[in-house]
This record gives sequence, structure tokens and C-alpha cells, in this order.
Amino acid sequence: MSGKAEQVPKAAGRLSAYDIVRLCVPTLVTLAALALHEVLPNIYPEGYESHAYPAALIALLCLWIVLDLVSIPSRKLRAVMIKDSWLFGALVCFFALWDWATLKTGMLELPLMTSPDAVFEVLVNENTAMLLYLGQSCQLLFIGLFFGALFGLISGLLMGWFKAVDYWMSPIVWIFGPMPGAVMLPIVVLIMPNSYSTAACIVALAMWFALTFNLAEAVKNVDKRVIEAARVTGAGTPRVIFHVVLPMCLPSIFSGLFMGTCFSFTSLLTAEMLSASGGLGGYMVWSKSNVQFADIYAAMLVVIVFFFLVLEILTRVQAYMLRWKENPVEW
Repeated sequence: MSGKAEQVPKAAGRLSAYDIVRLCVPTLVTLAALALHEVLPNIYPEGYESHAYPAALIALLCLWIVLDLVSIPSRKLRAVMIKDSWLFGALVCFFALWDWATLKTGMLELPLMTSPDAVFEVLVNENTAMLLYLGQSCQLLFIGLFFGALFGLISGLLMGWFKAVDYWMSPIVWIFGPMPGAVMLPIVVLIMPNSYSTAACIVALAMWFALTFNLAEAVKNVDKRVIEAARVTGAGTPRVIFHVVLPMCLPSIFSGLFMGTCFSFTSLLTAEMLSASGGLGGYMVWSKSNVQFADIYAAMLVVIVFFFLVLEILTRVQAYMLRWKENPVEW
């Protein structure tokens, strides 16, 4: 019996043929995309020489090879690579199709649609400017998220705990909360002293509504018997709120933070584009006015990666704080 029990983990750690194929999917797809780019000539625009895109494919190919080798002894990394291998391959296929439809065939015409090589050239040549604009967007986003979460926690707790506050604040939350940032912008401009504070306020409002709504409903639904049991032990109202109610509302708080962060992304770009407060949104507007569409696509890629990292960090924090739950938190 002991010999059989020891063999189970070893068998579970073995790589099947299907697992090996799944691990090799991103590598093979990237290799095929690189071969396609090198074999087919660039015909549009005429005489164009590509440098950044093939270099990016070579770097990505090296990354896949390293990850495949490391995933062999690492079960956790191997599980991630096997699970997401089709997605990684599809992402590379998207860029290969984009390259074929622009440089190789000219199906997508300039200036509205540029090649991935032109976009990567912008990222390489203007990386300092991109980091500067990204830093401005980060500052604006995190200031808005901080104050939105702060006031959202306060208003959500008050609405859930006091019926009178809920009676008077509910109309305000339901009227102004769901409004898009573009609709709220003319109103906020009249209140805020400059364009930067206007943009930060728009971002904060998006977080405030989502967190207020989720927390208020969660506080209202806390089991009254638990609160009464805490009071019987001699706990006062502040202790009940901070040691009983808020810990029980943690899942709803993180749900509101996640929703508010997603809403804030849209509000951030809207505010930057309309209020001329700088950042990646302002950079996109400037690029459009100067007919620099490759810069727009480059900024979009930076925005996608930036937003992905923010949501990934929030998800990791959420999973750690709610690690007592049976199912892990994923998005």
C-alpha cells in the first residue's frame, strides 16, 4: 500500500504527449509568424523595411522557450502555460494576421491602419515619452481610485448602517452614479478649479458609485444575529463595525473595488481626452490631430498592458485577503 501511495504524486507530475503539444503551441505559432514575416515580401508601402516587429517576435520566441523549459520542473507554471497556451497562440496569430493584412498585402490601407512593425517602432523610439505619459495616467488613476474608494467606503457604510442616510443618499447615488464620465464632465468642470482635478474627480466618481452600492447592500444583509452576539459580549458600535461588519463585507468590498477600477479605466481615458489633462488619453488626441495613427495604436497597447497589470495586482490582493474562501478568486 505504501509503495502505491508513493507512486501517485510521481505519475501526476509526468508530462503527457498532449501536455507537451500544448506547451509547444505558443513557440510553434511564434516561429510560424516569424517565418511568414521573413518569407513574404513587404509590398505596402513600397520599399518599407521592418525591424521592430521581427525583433519582437524573436524576443517572444526566446521567452516561450525559457518558459517551456522552466515549466518542466515547475508544476504551477506548467499548469498556467498549458491552460493559456491557446490564448497565447491566438494572440500571436492576431499580430501575424495584422502584419499580413498591412505590410504583406496592403488590404488595410494607410494612414488609418498601420503595420505592427510601425507600432513597435513607436514603442522603441518613443519609449521615454510613453513612460512619461503613462506616469501621468498612473498618477491620475491612483489619485482618483484612492479618493473614490475612501469616500465609497464611508458612504457605503453609512448607507448600510443608518436608514436615514440611506433614505437621503440613495437618490444621489442612483442619479449621479451610473452616469458616464463624458456626461458628468460639464458639471464637474464648474466645480473643480483646473482640468487635472476635473479628470481625477471623474475617475473618483466611477469608483465611488461601484463601491458605495456594493458595500451598502452588503452591510444591510449582514446577519443581525451576529451583530447582536457581538453586542452581548460587550462590543460597542465602532468595534462591531470594524471587527464584525466590515470583515463580513470583504467579498462585496473587493467586488466593488474591481467594478470601480474597471469603470475608472473608461473614465480615465474619457477625462484625459476631453479635459486635456495629459496622460495617454491626451497623447492619443494629439496623435490623431497630427495624423500619427501608429502612435495611437502604440498608446492603445500600452493602455491594455497597463490596465491588465492593475487588474492583475488587484486580483492577487483579493485572492490573498479572501484566501479563506473555498474557490480561488480569478478574472
